[in-house]
Amino acid sequence: MTVMEMEKDFENKQYIFHEFKEENLVFLFDWLCQPYISKWCEKNAELYDMFVQEHKSRLDPKDNSYLVNLSGVPIGYIRYYYTDAIGDGWWGKSKKEVVDTARVIAMIGRPTYLGKGHGSMVIKAFVQELFKTTDIKKIIIGPHHDNTTAIKCYENAGFKPIGEKETPEGPVMVLELNKEAE
Repeated sequence: MTVMEMEKDFENKQYIFHEFKEENLVFLFDWLCQPYISKWCEKNAELYDMFVQEHKSRLDPKDNSYLVNLSGVPIGYIRYYYTDAIGDGWWGKSKKEVVDTARVIAMIGRPTYLGKGHGSMVIKAFVQELFKTTDIKKIIIGPHHDNTTAIKCYENAGFKPIGEKETPEGPVMVLELNKEAE
């Protein structure tokens, strides 16, 4: 199976997804320091220079990271990567050769855009593009099992909970969306 890649810049009717670049790290740093996000992260970024060194991998075009814009304003971050699916290994083991499952990580970073449905709409637009332009057949997402706001957001985007899983970052609620269900 040939794995197809998404375009590095694309848009739907409302959101524009731009390839994540070095100048975007300042947004990501700021957003990860927001209390509503930092409480779910495995660690807080305290110094920007250390943060940049840790997150330079997101600048690799193979990383599939995007800055989400609404009306020219950066409002969030989203990325996907191919995964082993759920089972013997952990999600970070990329096997792009024949894998048809991807994990998505997303956040709405600007506090003024929270609670307005943007999270679900961004996820829907992103997964539609993934299913349309890649060979991905299933997408999984794994917010912390106590992050009810994120879980509801993903359910509103069409994801179905399939159970909890213990991970190196702690317990997560695994949700999935199959291409046929989309």
